[in-house]
Amino acid sequence: MPREVTTEYYSGQGIVYLAELLNGVPQGFVDVGNCPDLKTSLEVSTFEKKESRTGSRLLALRQTTEKKATIAFTLDSFHKENLQKALFGSLTSVATGTVTDTPVTARLGKVVPLPDIKVSTVVVKSDDATPITYEVDKNYTVNTETGSLYIMTAAEQTAAGATNSIAEADGLEVSYTRADQVNIEAFGAAEKEYALRFEGLNTADANEPVLLTAHRVRLSPLKTLALISDETGTLDMEAPVLATATGLFFTIRKL
Repeated sequence: MPREVTTEYYSGQGIVYLAELLNGVPQGFVDVGNCPDLKTSLEVSTFEKKESRTGSRLLALRQTTEKKATIAFTLDSFHKENLQKALFGSLTSVATGTVTDTPVTARLGKVVPLPDIKVSTVVVKSDDATPITYEVDKNYTVNTETGSLYIMTAAEQTAAGATNSIAEADGLEVSYTRADQVNIEAFGAAEKEYALRFEGLNTADANEPVLLTAHRVRLSPLKTLALISDETGTLDMEAPVLATATGLFFTIRKL
């Protein structure tokens, strides 16, 4: 009788880590947060040669000329470091503090942005030698979360009972306090290589461990960043796997 083959089912869960490579050496792995989808794909390019003796042009040679591996994964976490990787971004931390006399040009009936988000204690003055302090909700309103001013129209200022009016193109000076924040500039940094590590478990087999290590990956830039959606957003990442000096792409270990 033929030997009975045991079917091993697989349903995976686990944690995905990325580590920046320096001279090919991982500089410590960082958990990228919940990752609901992780896939690998393999591809080969081939050269085929047909014989020319029989009249049937039969396949005589099939030679592999190229090997490719790709890892695709989805991140649920919009953590600043994930965004930085996805956007090839430069990341600048901005500490909480007081900003004094930021110059702004008034545009009546329009929104004028400030350099920072999450602002408080906003004071708007004219840039005259003897400055006039304007009144919130009478000359302007403030979106403290996104850091912007709405300069009311002349009619709106009059209707609100403003003591002094802001005119179109007036020079203003804005002072405020900002919270800690970061700036991520897309394509602001050079591409980097990473190692990817998946510490997984097989929920279809008593949570037995499964480990995948991709020794060298080069992240591709994020194709789509959905900023308006009815569902929670994701970062859909793709990373070509580069071969090591010894020809390794990725390794899977299991029991």
